[in-house]
Amino acid sequence: MSTMLPWRNELERLDEAIRSIAKRPVDLDDLESISKGPNPLDEAGVRAEAQALLLEILRALESATEEERRSIRNLPVEYSSFFWAATTPEGETAAETLRLRLMHFALIDQYPDARDAVLWLQDLCETPGVNLPTLAALWREVAPMASDVHRFGFGSTRSMLLRGYRSGYGKRGAPESED
Repeated sequence: MSTMLPWRNELERLDEAIRSIAKRPVDLDDLESISKGPNPLDEAGVRAEAQALLLEILRALESATEEERRSIRNLPVEYSSFFWAATTPEGETAAETLRLRLMHFALIDQYPDARDAVLWLQDLCETPGVNLPTLAALWREVAPMASDVHRFGFGSTRSMLLRGYRSGYGKRGAPESED
């Protein structure tokens, strides 16, 4: 994919800017201070750049071939500090914000821990301002962008989006999917 070279340069620069924050030790006896601390992107002074780059990558994921998507989904492993900290910008509506976050979920492909992916997906199911029919439509729209490779014993990210959430992700109930 020809657009990945510029990403690599920018990813390398931003990953380096965030790395010391991402890799610093965490005091598990003082978890409250973590939630009260500055956002890592703000602390590194790269929020706008990181969100713009992540949005560009997500837009490419959306229109990529499956082979290109596999390459894009490998980026979080190589640039782990960036993808640990990067967040999507807010969309114009709650549904657009959720769509971007689901695309981000598909991009990360359960890296580095499928258990965290399950919790993240559960949290996404609870997005306020998105009704169940819209949620179901977003799952079906984003699932084809996700990997169908079974990882870490939790199934594929695509199957998590299409089937797995019905068995416990989200307290509002689960929309039916068209498998």
